[in-house]
Order: sequence, then structure tokens, then C-alpha cells
Amino acid sequence: MPIKGRKYTWSNIQQDPLLEQLDWFFTSIHWTTSFPNKVVSTQGKPTYDHTPCVVSIQTKIPGSRIFRFENFWVARPGFLEVVAECWSKPTHKSNSATNLNGKLKKLRYDLKYWSKSIPKLSTCIENTNRVPSELDNLEDRRPLFCQEANFRRILKAHLARLLQYQNAYWKKRCTVRWTKFGDENTKFFHNFATERYRKNNISSLELSDGSFATEHADKEQAIYQVYKERLGTST
Repeated sequence: MPIKGRKYTWSNIQQDPLLEQLDWFFTSIHWTTSFPNKVVSTQGKPTYDHTPCVVSIQTKIPGSRIFRFENFWVARPGFLEVVAECWSKPTHKSNSATNLNGKLKKLRYDLKYWSKSIPKLSTCIENTNRVPSELDNLEDRRPLFCQEANFRRILKAHLARLLQYQNAYWKKRCTVRWTKFGDENTKFFHNFATERYRKNNISSLELSDGSFATEHADKEQAIYQVYKERLGTST
């Protein structure tokens, strides 16, 4: 588990200090799945040479507002219709560059709205898994009818397609080279992507007056103010 706020956790407290990370925190696949919003934060060390660390289980990580195109959307029903309908709408822009930019912005908005109507992959996979299991239990007691066997075959093909979508979803978030060589889309890769996202999260920012901003809005305002001062004022 990544430690937020400090690079080292031990110091010999000398004038020219020796700094090391001697404290490490490990998690399991089950723990990461059960508590995805966990983080290790640090505290001051007034009397001890080790930095006290606290594991917070229910920390809130704000969702990203950035639009992210999912590769498996192309294979979903209705995707091409949404794109064609959006692209055919007029933008009333003055030149071709602004016209293209306007169409792309409108397409981003329409795809984001359309994606909310798509059922979650995890829910679809869970629901699809239930019916073949019931049919398998039924087959233990009697032979399946032709319609039941065909229905199970269709469901298995549909489940394989959903698993491909899920595989593409997690491959995009986990940029490890092994995923290019046919991984099995296990929970390990899901947790690796979750840990990577959490490691990239900024838990707090130290302000000019020495205080710390921990809320998302406060951190956003602090970053905006710093860049505003650096960029100056337009004449």
C-alpha cells in the first residue's frame, strides 16, 4: 500500500540525517476488494525516530471529471447510432476547425450521457452467470429440452462477450506489460489498477501559510491559485 505524505519513514535525527523507508504496509486481494478506498497516511514524530503511520479504510477519493472513452463501447448496441445522430447535428461555427471542435465536444457530451444508460458490466456478468448455473443444476436432474440447451448456448456466448468488454476495461486502466500477453483478467489486475489509481491520488497539499488542504475543493482552489500567480494577468 502506498504511503501518502512521506517518502521516508525513519530518520537517525542528526544534522545530516540518514533517511530510509523501513516501514511497509501490505494488503491482500480480498482486502483490496472489500475496502477499495484505503490509504496509509503519516503523522509527525515528536519523540520517536519512526514516522507514525495510520491506515484509513474509508477515505473518500473524488471521482475524476475527465471524460474517458471506453474501447468496448464500439461493440455495444446503439453506439454507432449515437455517434451518427450527434455528428449530423449542425454546430453553426464560422470555420472548419471550430466546427470540428464543436462536434467533438458535443459527441463527448452525448457519449457520456449515453454511457449512463448502459448497465454496469459487473452487474450484467453476475446476472448472466446465474441462469447457466440454474440450467446446469436442472440438467443434473433431467435432460434439457432443445430450447433450454440453445438458450444456455446463447447465454454462454453473451457471457464471453461481456468478459471481453471487462477485460478491455481493466487493460486500459492497468498499463502493465504483462496484460498484452493474454492475462486471464483476474482480480489481481483489478486490484493493481485500483492501487495505481490510489497511488496517483493527492491526499493533501501544504499551503503557503503552513496549513494543509485535504478536501477536494480546497486542493482544487490551491492549485488554481498557484498557477494563476505563475501565469500572471493578461493585458
